[in-house]
Amino acid sequence: MAAEAKRSIAAAAAVLVQPGQTLMLDAGSTVLALAHALSVRPLTVVTNCLDVALVFDADPDVTLHLSGGEWNRRSRYLTGPAAVAAVGRYRADWAFLGACALHHEAGVTSVDARDAEIKMAMAAAALRVVVLADSTKHATVAPHLVCPPEAIDVLVTDAADAQQSWSRHPAEVLVPSL
Repeated sequence: MAAEAKRSIAAAAAVLVQPGQTLMLDAGSTVLALAHALSVRPLTVVTNCLDVALVFDADPDVTLHLSGGEWNRRSRYLTGPAAVAAVGRYRADWAFLGACALHHEAGVTSVDARDAEIKMAMAAAALRVVVLADSTKHATVAPHLVCPPEAIDVLVTDAADAQQSWSRHPAEVLVPSL
């Protein structure tokens, strides 16, 4: 779903990254698009997603760390207490998080408690938090909190009304042209 929007969001987010930085890369299709869009090197990548890890597998200029944990076959990521603990041992310049749901009052939320836990751990381990969310995720709320709106440093989205709806929050809002 929304493949073109996700590629545009990924390209806009990729320009935030500088050589030598450490990135937390969450699971999900928009974050996977970001992994493909990242061209700066060298990088250190910490991820709980094997699909994201495979993007960097053969790249000698990327130091890759996998979280470990329990494999979620349906969503294709590692989760659980071991994954959360592993992520918490790193410090990153950026955490790039996908969103199941995004609301200007509720923040980022997830449909799955374990997904929310790993996203929270990534956000806590990073200096800055970037949320990647296409317009289908906006103005929706899922049951499990990932982070409140004020914890988001940069929101990258294709939602045309994002600037207006997020104007009360400190997040920088990037809306790439499609």
